Amino acid sequence: RGRDVTEIDREDSLAALNRERLRGVEDAPAEVSRREFAEAPVESDSVAVVESVDSIAADSVYRLLKAYRGVKMYRKDAQMVCDSLVSSTIDSVVHLFVEPVLWNGSNQLLSEKMELYTRNQQLERAEFLGDPIMVGEVDGHYFNQVTGKKMVAFFRDNELYRDDVEGNVQTIYFRTADEESKNVIEMTYLESASASFYLEDQQLVGIT
Repeated sequence: RGRDVTEIDREDSLAALNRERLRGVEDAPAEVSRREFAEAPVESDSVAVVESVDSIAADSVYRLLKAYRGVKMYRKDAQMVCDSLVSSTIDSVVHLFVEPVLWNGSNQLLSEKMELYTRNQQLERAEFLGDPIMVGEVDGHYFNQVTGKKMVAFFRDNELYRDDVEGNVQTIYFRTADEESKNVIEMTYLESASASFYLEDQQLVGIT
C-alpha cells in the first residue's frame, strides 16, 4: 500500500508491446519474413569473423603426402623407389622407408631409410641411415663403391657433387688411365673412420 508501481507498469507495457510484435511476425507471410531476414543488416562481429577467415595467409596451409607399397618416383635428374613414403610441405623433407634406392646419373645410393631435403623444388641434401652404400659405374664391368654407418650426399643443380661418410668407411675405387678413357688401370681399397668423396660430371675426382 502506497508503493510506487510506475516502474512495474512500464515493464508490463514493454512486455506487452514485445508480445504484439512477435505475434505480428508469426502472422506475417513466410515470403515477407524471408525477405526481411535477407535484407537485415549483418552485425559487425559477423563481418569481422568473415574478414579474418579471408585474410588467412596461403602459406599457412600445408600439404601432406603418404604413399604405400611399391612407391616409384621419377624426375629427369633422379629416380627413387621404396616401400613407403611420407612428405610434408612444412619442412620440405621426403622420408623414404624400407630399402629405398636413389639413382642420380650413373650413381646409385641405397640404405634402410632415406631422407631427402629439397629447396625451391630442387634436391639439396640426402641422408642415408642404416647400412648405406653408394655405387658409381666406371664402365660396364667396374663400379666404385663406398659404405659406412651414416652417409650424407649433397647436390648442386640436382646433381650429386659430394658424399660424406662416417663410421667404419670402406671404399673400393677404380682408377682409369685418364678422364677420357674408360680403361681401368688400378683398384684401390681404403678403410677409414670417415671420408668425403667429390664428384664432377657424375665421376669421382677426389677423396679426403
